[in-house]
Amino acid sequence: MLRHAPTPFASTRGKDRIKYAKLAVFWKHANRMFRLMHSAWRCNCAPLHCVYIPVHQATVNTRICLEILLKYSSDNNIVRPYPWRSIPLLIDHFDIPNNTAGTTPVKLRRAVRFDRADSGAGASAIGGTDDVLAAMSGSSTPQLKRAAGKLPAARSPSNNPPGVTPTAADQGLCHLAALKSQTAVLGSHIHTLNDDTSNDAYKLVTATSAMHDGLIWNLADILTGRCALELYHGPRLSIAHAIAVSFLQLYTTPWLNESEMSTSIYIPASADGKRLLHEQAFVLSHFLHDPDPDDSIFALLGILLLELCYNKPLEEHHIFKSRPESKADPLVRSAVASEWTKDVKYQWSEEGARAIGWCLHHASSRDEGWRMKFATNVVEPLKTLCGQAGLNQSGKSLVKSPC
Repeated sequence: MLRHAPTPFASTRGKDRIKYAKLAVFWKHANRMFRLMHSAWRCNCAPLHCVYIPVHQATVNTRICLEILLKYSSDNNIVRPYPWRSIPLLIDHFDIPNNTAGTTPVKLRRAVRFDRADSGAGASAIGGTDDVLAAMSGSSTPQLKRAAGKLPAARSPSNNPPGVTPTAADQGLCHLAALKSQTAVLGSHIHTLNDDTSNDAYKLVTATSAMHDGLIWNLADILTGRCALELYHGPRLSIAHAIAVSFLQLYTTPWLNESEMSTSIYIPASADGKRLLHEQAFVLSHFLHDPDPDDSIFALLGILLLELCYNKPLEEHHIFKSRPESKADPLVRSAVASEWTKDVKYQWSEEGARAIGWCLHHASSRDEGWRMKFATNVVEPLKTLCGQAGLNQSGKSLVKSPC
């Protein structure tokens, strides 16, 4: 999300309006970032590649940038050594200067010299991608199976003469990640993605990342109890607010798989496996998702917020215990969610009930101003609720324990 320095939740209404106005237009940049990243793959293993996007509170900032952990694969069933594993990046926006009449077009300086595919470590790093892709046939990930036959053939590197810098279109992001995942210096500007349809460009800059490749649990497993670790009241409230902000920024973009929201949000476990690191929650996104937005997504978000409020899935509501065959019926689920919302005020006060109720009953993407209304009716009440609970943006109490 947008980079920020952590601050308490309290802020003035005027500042909030400015912040939300900036967040409400971020999706346009996120769309361009995804399209440019998607088009920069030139490898047969592209269906495997994915990103982790941190789910955390964003605030107003003059920079527009998306923090990601670019990963070769999220599929643990592939046991072959990867050509590369992961590289943390910032996708940082900047404007391309407009050209004036009669002047020479501005030429962007390339940020990195791409090695030739047949030279040195680069060639050996990339050599096994077809074999790794073949292993995907045994994968348990349906999304990757479906995509395996859809990807166009990889493009061969152009025969650039020695000393000429190949472009990203020649060798692509997979080659770049293999070269830079182990050697890039923190903060290095390693490549630029140019948008031909606007005056926007995005730098790929190496970064640090709190996200790791250890044991992770998706939110659905945590809420259903399949994970033995528990999210307590404060972390659940903080995650609910962060999800709402992420939704404001990323909904209608391919980064967010809105139809599988609870199974696309992951929370790592600590190294000793004894607690959930909720402040490191992230969205898992593949480069295969083609969004088809409709208003049902708001109801799904409202149900997810309900489940975070009560710390259990909607299916455990007492109505479904007597009518288990109705659990998959969208109309019944909507009715049960509406009934469940009546008691939210006893858990999350009137502010929480207001946020969930708006998602379930009033939200519509057909309204051109829905993002600002979403900020006012969902993000802001959850933010206020976090402030009332004495939480900072990581879900930790601002009040020192007397113990």
